[in-house]
Amino acid sequence: MARRRKKQGEVAAAAPLRRVPPGVGKVDVAKQLGDLADALAAVGARAMPDDLLGALQYAERHQAELAGTPTAVETALLQVRLWEHLREETATLIDRRQARAVDAARAAGAEWADLAEPLGVRAASSAITKAKRMRAVDLTDPAGRPLRRTPEAVDVALAHQEQQAVAALHREAAEQRRHALVTRIATQLLEHRTELADDEEVTDWLDETATVLADCRTPTQVVALATYLGAAVRHLHRHEQRTGQPPATTEQAVAAYAAAYALVPPQSAGN
Repeated sequence: MARRRKKQGEVAAAAPLRRVPPGVGKVDVAKQLGDLADALAAVGARAMPDDLLGALQYAERHQAELAGTPTAVETALLQVRLWEHLREETATLIDRRQARAVDAARAAGAEWADLAEPLGVRAASSAITKAKRMRAVDLTDPAGRPLRRTPEAVDVALAHQEQQAVAALHREAAEQRRHALVTRIATQLLEHRTELADDEEVTDWLDETATVLADCRTPTQVVALATYLGAAVRHLHRHEQRTGQPPATTEQAVAAYAAAYALVPPQSAGN
């Protein structure tokens, strides 16, 4: 079978959008409705509704009165912009809410074939495709750009989200293990502090370690605990090098020091 040649300018269905669809951008609806109300009031129409759809329908009914006024063109363009804004906002809202309705139907036990007719398509496969396109409104590519409204693009974005979620769980688990390890080793060293070398710097850093250990719950506190523990280890190591005396005097204290040394060796704690 002959391979289909890629046409010039053709892109993969899952490729991110290189250009964001223009749209009308951010619209200050309240201000622009105020401008529209002022234009209508100038021709005697003073009861414009507050909601966007109602205001635009009201302006449409009074369009003939606006014709020929100094602001006729500006007001007409303003209405076009507000209608486009309403179209974009409504399409996004409908896709988001309908996607939630599809999810609810699936959770309740509906098959994709059951959803074909309510979604206005003929087959289960088409229902799946349409449902995926709807989800594109709430997804972006890894760089934060809007997605193409294709099932392939949505699949890639969802897969990336899942990978990020798994990676976050792994990081959280690693942080919890680190937290438990640092806390346990700091506790062991402090339990034998009277059996450690008599050094003023060591005492000061062990005091700091004990203070943080008393209420060590957040990642920032764990970092501080490891920092102070490392400083105590560093000064115990310096004391041994300077005096030739061992950093600990009992077997249990030596074991606690060795564990702390392995966790935050002087080289990593700074010299």
